[in-house]
Amino acid sequence: MAERQRLAVAHPKAKPSILQIMEAIAAQLHDVDGQLKVHIQAHHADLAKLLTSVKGVGPTTASTLLAQLPELGKLNRKQITALVGLAPINRDSGTLRGQRHIFGGRADVRRVLFVAALVACMHKLLIILNAIARSRSPWNNEIATVVCLIHSRCLLWILQFRNARRRPTAVTRSTVLRSAGVQR
Repeated sequence: MAERQRLAVAHPKAKPSILQIMEAIAAQLHDVDGQLKVHIQAHHADLAKLLTSVKGVGPTTASTLLAQLPELGKLNRKQITALVGLAPINRDSGTLRGQRHIFGGRADVRRVLFVAALVACMHKLLIILNAIARSRSPWNNEIATVVCLIHSRCLLWILQFRNARRRPTAVTRSTVLRSAGVQR
């Protein structure tokens, strides 16, 4: 990422050198990815297959979980959620009672799981909207509108992360349907 940004503002004579560095980094990343895949297939193939069978969990999420959460399968669900930092922890003191918040734990795992949850949310939205579009109900436009409004927060988060440096786009029923691939 830094090399791409440097390339945009570099002097024309320095650009070939930056391009060579970028190619070397890409080759190293490709080699490491290959080694990681071989290691996972050799030592954790069954668990990786089980993890990737879940909607939203791809090879990147599975490899992150396997590498940074070796306790997976050895602890119960409450212990794992606390270890990752997804369990709501109380911060009460004396008579002070408040909301519970998630914090601590393994931030990299939590970040990857958050992205996987967004992908799963969008996958569920696509299934629902396609089923509504195929139905012959006279209410299908209204039902699709309600479903889109329910899932609009998920889409807003995705748009926020994709367009972090640009102005956020307006989310309307037509943009949600268009992003979901539903033809009107």
